Amino acid sequence: DEVPGTFRPPAPFDSGFIGHLLTQDLSHFLVRTLSPRLRSSPTSVTPDGRLFPQQLNCTSMKYLPRILAVVAVAVLCIVVHDAVATEPLLRVETKKKSVTKQPDSKKSKIDKGRYLTEIGGCNDCHTDGFMMNNGTTPDAERLLGSAMGFKGPWGVTYPLNLRLLAANMTEDEWVTYTRTTKGAPPMPWWVLHSMEEDHLRAIHAYLRYLGPKGEPAPSPIPPGEPITTPYIPFEPVFPTK
Repeated sequence: DEVPGTFRPPAPFDSGFIGHLLTQDLSHFLVRTLSPRLRSSPTSVTPDGRLFPQQLNCTSMKYLPRILAVVAVAVLCIVVHDAVATEPLLRVETKKKSVTKQPDSKKSKIDKGRYLTEIGGCNDCHTDGFMMNNGTTPDAERLLGSAMGFKGPWGVTYPLNLRLLAANMTEDEWVTYTRTTKGAPPMPWWVLHSMEEDHLRAIHAYLRYLGPKGEPAPSPIPPGEPITTPYIPFEPVFPTK
């Protein structure tokens, strides 16, 4: 137990240190410590059992600047300590506020499907004008197929309306279809066979998110049949010798 009249300094820079000094122990601690002349001065006992000098003589007054300096340094230490201790908490709070809400699994799946149709080149053929406008076609107008055909030795083929196609298939049916289809050129159907299943499912989710819209693509035209739509020649042309 603490003996009345003795001073036991708290831990360095403890947040209670300055408060302890500025209460009843302040004058007793500073005067008894900094003024040796007062060590032998008469003391009285306060109601709470603490010793206190009966009087302060003129000698103690010359220590007033030192006393004020000690108090100022103590206050500065506490302010700096509290600022350093609080800064990580503020940083964590700021970080929490800056974190955006993570998308749920469904939205993440749709975003993945959109990304895959972008890098997979699906829009290059299945979205009218996509290559001419540098890929700026809005989502609402994407993957609707095209009436612009591709003419080659196989005849004339047209990019399918993928949104109508996916709207009539469940996710599992879509996976089966894309894993087994062998479309006509220039569709690189073998790429679909090599895609991971979760990628195929993500594309289906994106197409279903866009929803059904537009008209079905024209039916393929066999070689030699009349062509009634615009088309792009899709066969090599060799220079004459």
